[in-house]
Amino acid sequence: LSRLPLYQPRRYFKKRSYVILIVLILFSGLDILFWNGIGDMEWWCNGLIQYSSNTTLLYYCFNQAIPIWLIISILLRLKNNKTVFALLSLVLVYSPWAAIGALFFIVDIFVKNIKKWKNLISPVNIITPISVLLIFGLFYAAGNSGTSFGINISFDTLYLQILFILFECGIYLLFLYKLRKKLPFFKVVLLELIIFPFIYSYPFGNNFTMRSSILAIFMLSIYIMYYFLNENSTNIKKLLLIIVFGFGALNPMMSFCDSIINMNYQNDPLQSFQNINIDNDDNKELADIVKKQFLNKNYKNTLFYKYIMRK
Repeated sequence: LSRLPLYQPRRYFKKRSYVILIVLILFSGLDILFWNGIGDMEWWCNGLIQYSSNTTLLYYCFNQAIPIWLIISILLRLKNNKTVFALLSLVLVYSPWAAIGALFFIVDIFVKNIKKWKNLISPVNIITPISVLLIFGLFYAAGNSGTSFGINISFDTLYLQILFILFECGIYLLFLYKLRKKLPFFKVVLLELIIFPFIYSYPFGNNFTMRSSILAIFMLSIYIMYYFLNENSTNIKKLLLIIVFGFGALNPMMSFCDSIINMNYQNDPLQSFQNINIDNDDNKELADIVKKQFLNKNYKNTLFYKYIMRK
């Protein structure tokens, strides 16, 4: 399964190149430029927002990242739209946050094909999204997250949000802008990566920005692959992009180094949800997060439990 995210881009580009492997693993925003050397590098924006690199996603939520990357990679290779909505609806199976990002792609496909709407009509394009929405929509609704959303635009944070957009994705997008007509879903990716930093979710560390952007960030890495593999730009431009990419790559490389150094060091006070020692003050906070994010004491009263869950 771990090899499939590499195999699918190769099929898309119809090339075997180490560029695909290098970009897939090391693509990241320029977090290193603002990191103070303390804590997680990707939270440099005062803990306000984060775009997770491909490597970070593999470390912290591989169960979401890998299937969604496969969905996007297959989407890029579809020869018609008879299964496109069915395919994108599967994102909801793995992440309700990423499904918000997928919704932008769905709207874009619908608008572009509105005059040829018959091309979108097929049994699988209708039945699959409805089934996924009913089953997994009710499943997520049975949770106990208590998440709230809002627009975060204020003079106190605006300068940080602008810096974040510029150095997490903006510089890459400037290199790619002239190629926008050749890059699939470029406008969707541009729109998502610009507006998502102004939307917050509370509590739990603004999961909206981190996870709703999974599709757009992966697409951006695909664009970088395209630039290096197909674009006949000047050597100076490619050299500049390599330098920018190199600074971004320091973030995944440091993650690899930390993993190697801490390979035999375990510092997980939870161990499992069933064995939480709350005598330690730190564990009490973690236990509270577990209860709010992953557990629901009133699950028997939900529609999912009553009518769908196997008893």
